[in-house]
Amino acid sequence: MRMKLNSELGKNFNIFYFGQIISIIGDNCSSVALMWWILDKTGSAAQISSVLAPSLFIRVFLLPLCGPLGDIFSRKWIVIYADCWRAILTLILAVVFFLDYYYLPLIITISILLAIGQALFNSVSVSIIPNIISDESKIPKAMELTQSLTTFATVIGGISGGLIVTFLGIGGAFIVDTISFIVAVLATLKISEKAITTVTSQFTLPSSLTITITTMIKKWFSEFAEGIYVIRKIPLELGIGIVAAVLNLVTSPLSVALPVLVKEARNMPPWFLGALETSVGIGGVVGAIMVGKILKRVHADIAILLGIIVIGFGVLMLPYTPNILLPLVMMFFIGMGAMITNVPILTKSTMAIPDQYRSRVSSCASFMYQMANPIGVGVSGNLISLFSLSTTLLFSGVLMIVLAPLIYVIPNFKKFMRMSNESASTFYLENYPEAFRNQNQNQNQNQNQI
Repeated sequence: MRMKLNSELGKNFNIFYFGQIISIIGDNCSSVALMWWILDKTGSAAQISSVLAPSLFIRVFLLPLCGPLGDIFSRKWIVIYADCWRAILTLILAVVFFLDYYYLPLIITISILLAIGQALFNSVSVSIIPNIISDESKIPKAMELTQSLTTFATVIGGISGGLIVTFLGIGGAFIVDTISFIVAVLATLKISEKAITTVTSQFTLPSSLTITITTMIKKWFSEFAEGIYVIRKIPLELGIGIVAAVLNLVTSPLSVALPVLVKEARNMPPWFLGALETSVGIGGVVGAIMVGKILKRVHADIAILLGIIVIGFGVLMLPYTPNILLPLVMMFFIGMGAMITNVPILTKSTMAIPDQYRSRVSSCASFMYQMANPIGVGVSGNLISLFSLSTTLLFSGVLMIVLAPLIYVIPNFKKFMRMSNESASTFYLENYPEAFRNQNQNQNQNQNQI
C-alpha cells in the first residue's frame, strides 16, 4: 500500500493528516511510557486500571458534550486548541517524571486533563473530514484513507514508542509526544480557513460582540440535545451503539493486560510492548487494504461479523502463545478484525448523517460505543489479579465470539449495510425524517417563503 496522502482529496486534507499522523505517533510513545512508568514503580495491574479508568471515563463522558461545539464554532480551531492543551499537559508529565515525583493522584489528574483535550479533539475528528476534502463525493474514499493513515501512524508509533522508552527513557517519550502535538498544531494552522465552515442549524450564532454567555450555553445545550434526539429517533444508530458498547466492554481488559503480559508475564523490555502495538497497526493497514476487496465479495454485514470473530480469536489466544512471535500474530489479527469491522459502519453512518448534524451525532454515537469501556478497564486490573491474565483474556475472547451475531438484532442493520454508498447517504433522511426536525422545519420555512 502506498502510504502517501492523496492529491484528489485536496491540500487541506493532506496538511491536516500529516500533522495528525505525527501526533498519533507521539501519543503511542507517551502511552507506552506511562504504562511502563506505572509498572516500574508499582508492578500492579490494578494501578494501571486506576489511571486508565478515570481518564477513559472523562473522555467518553465529555465526547457527546463537546460534540455540539463542532457544529457551532470552527472545527479547525477546536483541533488547534485541543492539541495545544495536550502539548502543555504532556510537557508537565515529562517534568514530573524528571523530578522523580511519582504520586498516583497527580498522575491520575494529569491523565484526566489530557482526556479532556482528547475528547475535544475526538468530537470533531470525524465531522471535519467532509470540510477538508475538495469534493464531497470523495467522502467514502476520505474515510477509508483516514482509517488507513491512523493505523499507519499506529504502526510507526507503536514500535517508536517502545524503542524510545528503551533507549531514551520514559521522559524522552513524553518529550517526543509534546513535540508531536506542536507539529500537529503548526500543520492545522496551515489549513485554509475557508475550508472549515462553521455549520449552523436552526439557531444562527451571532457574530457581533453582544452575544452573551447565556446565549452560548443555551445554544450548546440545544445542539447536544439535538444529537441525542437524532440517535434516539434512528433505531439503527441506537442499536449499533448498544451492541458496540457491549462488545467494547468485553474486550476492554486488553488495554490493561498488554503491559502486564509484556513486563510481568514475559519479562520483556519496552520495545516488545511497542512491537505489539505496531502489530495491531499492521493488522489495521492490512485490514484497510482488504476491506474494499472483501466488500466486493461478501456483504458488509457479513464482513463485520467476521471481523468481530477475528478480534475475539486474537484476544482469547494471546496469553497462550508460547513464543514472542505468536503474540504479534494475535495482535495482527485483532487490528485487522477491528478495521474490517469499523470501516463499513463508519463510512455508511457518516454519509447518512446530514453535515449540520455530523459533529453532535458522531460524538453522541462514539459515547455510546465507548461508555462501557471505563467500567471494563476499571475492573480488569482486579480481574487479572484474582483470576490470572490468561483466564481473563480467554473469557473475553470467547464472549466476543459468542456475542458477535448480536449485530443482526439491530433494526435495518442488514438492509443498511447491503446498500450502495449512494443509497445509504439518503437512507436516514428518507426513513427517519422525524430525527432531523430542525432541518425539516427550515426546509418548510424556505418553501413557504418561496
